[in-house]
Amino acid sequence: CMRRPMARPAARSLATVSILPALIYLFSYASTAQLSQWIDLFHRGESIGPASDYLRGKVPFRDVFSLHGMLEDGLLDAWLMELFGRSLDIAVMRSVVLGSFLGVAIWFLGLAVFRSIPLALLCVAMGSWTTAENNRTLFQVAAVALFWHALRARSRTAAVLSGVFAGVALFFSYEIGMYTIAGALAAALLLWIASKRVPWDGLSPARAAAFFAAGTVLGAAPFVVYLAMNGALDDFLVTSFVTIPKIIDAVWSLPFPDLVETFRRDLNLHTLADFVVWEKFHLILSPLTIVVAAIYSIDRWLRRRTDTLDFALIVLTVFAVVAQRTAFGRASFRHQYFAAFLIGPLLVLLTVLVVRMLRDVWRSGGQGTRAFVVSLAVAAVPVMAVLFWIPDLVNGRLHEFIRYSGRILRVDREPQAEEVQWRIDDVSAGIRDLTRRGEPIFDFSNQPAFYFFADRPNPTRFYQVPILSPRAFQAETIGALEKARPKVVIRRSPELFDQFDGVTNDLRAQAVSAYLDDTYRFFRSVRG
Repeated sequence: CMRRPMARPAARSLATVSILPALIYLFSYASTAQLSQWIDLFHRGESIGPASDYLRGKVPFRDVFSLHGMLEDGLLDAWLMELFGRSLDIAVMRSVVLGSFLGVAIWFLGLAVFRSIPLALLCVAMGSWTTAENNRTLFQVAAVALFWHALRARSRTAAVLSGVFAGVALFFSYEIGMYTIAGALAAALLLWIASKRVPWDGLSPARAAAFFAAGTVLGAAPFVVYLAMNGALDDFLVTSFVTIPKIIDAVWSLPFPDLVETFRRDLNLHTLADFVVWEKFHLILSPLTIVVAAIYSIDRWLRRRTDTLDFALIVLTVFAVVAQRTAFGRASFRHQYFAAFLIGPLLVLLTVLVVRMLRDVWRSGGQGTRAFVVSLAVAAVPVMAVLFWIPDLVNGRLHEFIRYSGRILRVDREPQAEEVQWRIDDVSAGIRDLTRRGEPIFDFSNQPAFYFFADRPNPTRFYQVPILSPRAFQAETIGALEKARPKVVIRRSPELFDQFDGVTNDLRAQAVSAYLDDTYRFFRSVRG
């Protein structure tokens, strides 16, 4: 006999909780796995370089200066390699497997805000246009989705789970963890202030903040215990809350570019079009979206018209404002793109609010008013498509999705990937010829991946020259080098990693450079 059809509520639950999230994850994974086949010796080295030393017994913060977070900067890779073997594929797979969950987190955020499958899918689509899969930002998006669900549905469990994600994020990516905690507390405070003027029937903001804090403690507890057992808890506290805030702007930041320079030199339609269509407009897209959302929210609150969607807008805007700190701290297009993970859902929410306003105008207006509304809607579609590079980004996603099999099977190879791999093999072989297993080497070229590929330890705590550039850290580095006496020092990078942000390492860390010049002599150049 035929089975009875599934009831509509059950079918909807199955689709929203299992089927659609699984499809979103698979599409995200297939369009990003092995997206770049060449090995970035700088950025990939930030994780596999420390991971190689963690496998030798080093402890985060005490023996390794973790800039982003101990899990992101190699510890999670080291744990996985202990289970599955010491391989670059483990690190690559980890970042893709986790990063692909970002689309799923945005999906659940859209459901929490709109309770609509089409709008949640639109949030995912907009998220794919305004940010890239990133395993660090996953934790904040998940925390935001759970925090808003806790507020709206009066769910204490969701508030605790939101805090758990924030607690884990603190050790996965220090800045994302701090932004998540600060965003949740700030959002709860603003909701409490807003509820004094307009009615709020959700979970009390004070209770939400309290349960969130409890979840944060719960999520952070295993890592605190791990650090305490290894005698590195005080190093974590000093590094994360004293040292990094003190040095980060000086050693890692980029000033916001002068966006009006082009207009001062040559103002015409062509330069104006270049500003809008290319990267410069996207540098201000996130701040502009946040400002519009803030002005709208304040206006609705002052007129006592704040409703559930407006409260959601407040929460998303607060989290987006806090996350902009990382974008303004290093104001390059890549970091603006990285920090825009909440801008897609925020744009969808603003669009829904605009449509709601236009619907009221349509209902109250005459024939001419309705014609104007239709014209405005028709004109907005191509403008939005051009401003957000929608055709190019969608085409790029689909192209990479189609190329998935070729990339994974390594049939579709990039010439640069082969060149970099040959250099890795030859440099690593040269290092192994000059040193015995267990003997240290020192990378002064911002290519810390060579610690992993050559399988040689780093005698210092630092894996990037910009981080060791402060005076005290240079002195510490020289002391460590004097004690370890590594036989091999890597000085140059054909990909100019040794000129980070256009500043040579010799100029950035002059004391260490002078020590190397006095102590070592040029021996060999291997593939540049």
